[in-house]
Amino acid sequence: MKLGSRGCFALLTVLGCITCTRALATPGFYLGAGFGASYLNDQHTDYYGYYPYGYHWNGTGWQAMLGFRPIPFVGAELEYLDFGSGDYHGSGYSPYGNPYSSSSNRAGAGFVVGYLPVPFTGIDFYAKLGAGYLESHYDYPGYPGYYPGPAPYHVDRNETGFAYGVGAQFHLGPVGLRTEYQQILTLNDPALLSIAFTFNF
Repeated sequence: MKLGSRGCFALLTVLGCITCTRALATPGFYLGAGFGASYLNDQHTDYYGYYPYGYHWNGTGWQAMLGFRPIPFVGAELEYLDFGSGDYHGSGYSPYGNPYSSSSNRAGAGFVVGYLPVPFTGIDFYAKLGAGYLESHYDYPGYPGYYPGPAPYHVDRNETGFAYGVGAQFHLGPVGLRTEYQQILTLNDPALLSIAFTFNF
């Protein structure tokens, strides 16, 4: 009798673990898109390469992602990030005065994602590590009124850097809502704090 009771208890425990694991898992591919607040930190020199200056800018960015989560605790993700564009008034010393510039910054990134599911809640905490390729485009109008100030010029800069992110998500069936912070460690150190929707298929 005791052996039978123990056997039933062991069987129920195994079935419970399997059920819990299935409840936590959201296997398969997913698509997602989101938007949020972006941060840019440009460090550059003037036309002649002598006088460093930079700016810090907060704007609006957006993201699109394709991911694969084969098991509840590990997945992979490809992402496109647009950190926005805008006009900036620089800060720093220059003999021609503080420069004005405009820029656009976008990146592609790949991540390995680790999940920490909270049982029976539909909530996951996660962290992701990977690398990103950042394309930055700058337009500098020169220094009108200063002689011999440089003429307007354009700069393109491409960089590869370590990328990371942390976040939390809630999923109900195939639909998910997540909030996350992510950054690519380059000369600009662009970052995005976003809210995104995902859909599993």
